[in-house]
Amino acid sequence: MPDANSSELNEMRLSVADFWDLYATGDLVTYRRDPATGYTGSLYVEEDDSPAMLLGEQKRFTLARLELLKFPYDDEPMFGLGIHNELAKAIAGIITMPLMADDTTPNRDQLGLVLRLCDQPVPGPDSPYGNLRQQAVMALHGASIPLEKAATLMGDLMPGEEEYESYQEAGTVSLLCAEREILLKAYAFCTTDPKITEQITAVIDNHEHEDAITVQTAIWALGRHNDNAAIDSLLGLLRRDAFGFHQITIQEALQFLCSKRELIPIAGENEWKYWGDRKQRLPDNPAAWAECDAESVFWEKRLRVVKQWKAAGEESRLERLKMDEVLPVRLAAGGSEKLTA
Repeated sequence: MPDANSSELNEMRLSVADFWDLYATGDLVTYRRDPATGYTGSLYVEEDDSPAMLLGEQKRFTLARLELLKFPYDDEPMFGLGIHNELAKAIAGIITMPLMADDTTPNRDQLGLVLRLCDQPVPGPDSPYGNLRQQAVMALHGASIPLEKAATLMGDLMPGEEEYESYQEAGTVSLLCAEREILLKAYAFCTTDPKITEQITAVIDNHEHEDAITVQTAIWALGRHNDNAAIDSLLGLLRRDAFGFHQITIQEALQFLCSKRELIPIAGENEWKYWGDRKQRLPDNPAAWAECDAESVFWEKRLRVVKQWKAAGEESRLERLKMDEVLPVRLAAGGSEKLTA
């Protein structure tokens, strides 16, 4: 198979909507962002040119900046969550996402946890789910949830060996403390804080007594929280046999943390050495990291930089982000609703 950057790759037409779907599912093989012109990259496709999840023919795509500017970002839930300074607002964003719309036991448990964080009574199991969801949203409105309070509840809910074994015997491990997952998801969309990294890492370290999905969510959150200090922790997980099931999730977290203006492809073998080599090429101080993130292929990282620089009063550094192709980033930086390429 030719290299992804080779001119031998066939080119295909890819809509902006398809691009963002592939971005969200991590199915882009490569892509590079040029703020002035747009995106180029490659993906696997089936015989009918539909995207393939893992293997297939590799084809190149190009997206012009004008196409990206015209995309209706307001209509897509992916762009509605954003990055939040306050935990309560991040949780509220999670609750309003489509995933929380279904009446399931884990979703009810997660909403119950939110009410406990807000010191609200938790309705019984017969309460209509829509009412429970609305009650949680209302409780979060104007609320402040200190990280210390969330950490205490996370610690109280941390399952031990005996509790894990009892759920395992009953065949209900997937329900074991599933309510904590809403906090893990929300932490991914909070501004970077070592206290949050500690809480996420504690769940990963407790993996022997956790449901695999909870551990997977924690690894994903560790990457998306964008604490660069987590790179060493993730590299360590790659060397542990107990985390073989989570190899792709670990690599995707490293991919998010380590990629700059070009997406780093996931390793096919010798993952620890592969990512260790890439770590050596990364910035070595906070200012350089911020500049790197401001040019990243990941729009969420650019949005974090906007929040960071605005909070620090560094308005002059936001000029290039005021022209960003992704509307939430552009607006957060103080740019206009409409731009021309």
